[in-house]
Amino acid sequence: MKKINFNSTAALLSALFLTSTIILPAHLLTQILAAAFLCLAITTSVHFSEEIAHHTGPSIGSIILALAVTIIEVALILSLMNEAPAKTITLARDTVFATIMLVTNGIAGLSIVLAGKQKKVLDFQKIGTSSFLAVISTLTLITLILPNYTTSSEGPTFSPAQLITASCISLIIYFVLLYAQTVGHKDYFDPINESSSSRLKSLPKGHTSKDKYFFQYKLFWNIFYLLVSLVSVVGLSKYLAPTISLAAQVLNAPQAMVGIIVAMLILAPETIAAFNAAKKGEIQTSLNLALGSGATSIALTIPVISIYAIINQHQIILGLDSVNITFFSMSFMAGAFTLSTGKTTSLHGMVHLIILISYLAFNLFP
Repeated sequence: MKKINFNSTAALLSALFLTSTIILPAHLLTQILAAAFLCLAITTSVHFSEEIAHHTGPSIGSIILALAVTIIEVALILSLMNEAPAKTITLARDTVFATIMLVTNGIAGLSIVLAGKQKKVLDFQKIGTSSFLAVISTLTLITLILPNYTTSSEGPTFSPAQLITASCISLIIYFVLLYAQTVGHKDYFDPINESSSSRLKSLPKGHTSKDKYFFQYKLFWNIFYLLVSLVSVVGLSKYLAPTISLAAQVLNAPQAMVGIIVAMLILAPETIAAFNAAKKGEIQTSLNLALGSGATSIALTIPVISIYAIINQHQIILGLDSVNITFFSMSFMAGAFTLSTGKTTSLHGMVHLIILISYLAFNLFP
């Protein structure tokens, strides 16, 4: 109970500090405190997402966290685009693609390595994980690579009609995936060994309706504190974003690195949650968190950004350059080998981590 009280208090303190940034001067101390409270908000969001997963099951819990994190991503991108339209025409593309690379190679790769310390060969649901990979690769091809080859608008961009078409396709594919996860093929996304998961399908025998209401009450407050924590994450990330951009300029880093750093901040809650699951040997939960967040990110971010761009007549560049297309191809070729058999090892995880390191290095030094 003390742990719950601590996390609840920490979530509220993070939100309180976020509110105080309106009046606090932008000194170095304020920036340090903002970074500290950002880390605290990330930690509490992980805690409450895990609590929700205890009540709803790992697969549903991963969906809730992925949706919440994507809301943060969209809000942060829109706020940065609104502040500096001319400098952020590639921000949506850079952030979404960085998210895809981080989840498919970073979170998934390191989760496999961590879980591989306990067991040499890891088992997972190959139908569920390969479905994620199929969705992510299709969405990436349609929204981030196809713009390079269309002719209705100049450059690696979509015309308004093409933005609407790509957005509708993204939403349709995502809702089909969501239906499969929650209704149609739910078992394909659950851990193979149900007994090892923390899933609570129903109350144990002998419990009364009062216990049921207690679980519902607890679930409500967990969701509430998760939202408070995530609002703090997006608010404090936005507060620190100008500092990040300034640091990138001082270091003469490419603009794409801003999108990568934003993606890292946004994915921090899911990263920690996935690593915690991997340490327990729950590789299916880790893969659901990683790949599910990638699918959610691209499927929901692109439509919202497209609507914003059309309404405000704001140009956005979506097409990836040849270097990042190479990394996309590399990632999904490796992913096909990693996820095609329902079994994987630490070696597969290391391959994905090497791809991620290469991606970061070649974006930092193009």
